[in-house]
Amino acid sequence: MAQYHYGIKEYLMTDKLLRVYIAGPLRNNDPNIQAANIKEAERVAIMYWNVRYNVFCPHLNSGGLIGLIDEKTAIRATLEELERSDIIVFLKGWASSDGSIDEHNRAVKLKKIIVMNGGDQ
Repeated sequence: MAQYHYGIKEYLMTDKLLRVYIAGPLRNNDPNIQAANIKEAERVAIMYWNVRYNVFCPHLNSGGLIGLIDEKTAIRATLEELERSDIIVFLKGWASSDGSIDEHNRAVKLKKIIVMNGGDQ
């Protein structure tokens, strides 16, 4: 079973920088909402970088490239990053995103540490 946590914690029990994957809604037909999704992901990513995690944030990696790169390749790449990560942080609103639901299901299956940022369950 996956371990659920609420809010940021430090899991720095080794010399290894633990890898955090930021999951949450990205795409939206409204460009203002999509931009807000990316900005929120950036805010949370910075917060985790600042407490010494190795952060992968799909919103910042390929979010600005929607429509310019092959979507299937981008999704595959981000899911590979999720598999490599130690901790998966879910942003508020994740449960309304098909992609984030898939990320959650994978995180549970892989028994990742799951952090709910924003109180969604």
